[in-house]
Amino acid sequence: MSVIQDNLHAMEQVLRHLRSAEHDSAEARLCKWALAEICEQSGAYAATVLAKTPFAAQFGSVLAEAAESGNCFALLETLTLFCRERVLRRPDMPESSMEAALFSYFVHSGEWTFADGTLVTDWFYVRLPVMVLFDLCTTAMHGSGGGVSAAVHG
Repeated sequence: MSVIQDNLHAMEQVLRHLRSAEHDSAEARLCKWALAEICEQSGAYAATVLAKTPFAAQFGSVLAEAAESGNCFALLETLTLFCRERVLRRPDMPESSMEAALFSYFVHSGEWTFADGTLVTDWFYVRLPVMVLFDLCTTAMHGSGGGVSAAVHG
């Protein structure tokens, strides 16, 4: 199972709750859009969003908080990181308009800045790209025909 598959029912419940309530902030609108698309494309996200981040480990509690309070800030951060990981792991699948909107909000809203020292910005800008690159190199080295290892040592 994956963090997406494990939480699909909860994501659908939170989406229904946010749609039925009076949540109309930019964060709530982005969360509704992201939840809808991730639920609809759950196979693609399940295959690319791994449970290696602290955000994946806490996703169930973040969903519960958003459902109870309507506060979407932590949910927006987590969904943004899930989309970032999907885009990094599958560059052959173009960024969706929802993913582009999440990334634009993340970069331009003023809530997060490149060097703000928060865990979420560190994962968005540094850790996810490094983790994905490491996974790709490891797969290439141990995968078919030697990959990177053959290219470097051959």
